[in-house]
Amino acid sequence: MYNEERKRQYLDEKSETAIIAQNLVNAFNDAAQMEEKYGRDLCEWTSEEIMNFYRYLSTSSVQRLVQLNNSLVAYTNWCLMNGLVSDNQNHFSELKTETLIRCADVKKLLGTVITREQLLDEISVLPNYVDRFIFLGLFEGIPVADDIMKNVKISDLDGDILHLSNGNDIKVSPELRHIMFQADEEKTSINMHPTKHIEIPYRDEDTIIKYKVGVGTENTTIMIGGRFRSCLKYLGLESMTMKTIRESGRIYMMRHLAEKYHITMEETITMGDIRKIHEKIFGKIQNSVTYLNTYGKCF
Repeated sequence: MYNEERKRQYLDEKSETAIIAQNLVNAFNDAAQMEEKYGRDLCEWTSEEIMNFYRYLSTSSVQRLVQLNNSLVAYTNWCLMNGLVSDNQNHFSELKTETLIRCADVKKLLGTVITREQLLDEISVLPNYVDRFIFLGLFEGIPVADDIMKNVKISDLDGDILHLSNGNDIKVSPELRHIMFQADEEKTSINMHPTKHIEIPYRDEDTIIKYKVGVGTENTTIMIGGRFRSCLKYLGLESMTMKTIRESGRIYMMRHLAEKYHITMEETITMGDIRKIHEKIFGKIQNSVTYLNTYGKCF
């Protein structure tokens, strides 16, 4: 870490009033090589040098860059107050969201957007219907947070309407209905090892996703996340995340809304009443400009 004593002092002072995000500590470590190259602490970087650093991080998440830039604005302000910036300017504060978008690896992000047909084809080889339920459930708008996905029971189905524990009702596809019934009947979980076939029985629970007997944690998010990552490795899709699966599902829904109401894909975001439809299921879009400048490229 370049100027380690200074940065440790900032982190110590900051931690007394707020939780320090790990991404800031990581950023200090990641920036060290460039700080050595420029012979200056990052608080004295120019706007162009800052943008080069953000491009070097090679992240597909614009939101990560926005959060990181906000953290570095605060760090540089602290340096200014302590007389540590030679030109007395905070160049991090000059970078707007539109600029940060140009620093993100949008091509990498778009590579994680998957169509419904592709997803159905990929998950068809998974040996456990429970895992297929997790993937297609995410795509069709079932959240993992607050144990919502874990709480889903087959009795929550009313025709093609699924009543979720958060009060939302979502329309599910025939494919997801079929997967749910099959998953509900599963008594064991088959491992995905290429040579060792192992089956572990599930606990006696009335939910579709069940804990394995004698295995795992009581933390539902960790348990589902572990299954999800194992499947990604099995499928060779390690670049994907739960968020990219959900956003792929949102884009699929937006396309259908655009067709239904004879509007453009962009208008499914800019028209408030239409936007509320997909936001109710997939969550709020924090910044429509950022969204359109990233995911909009695949519209």
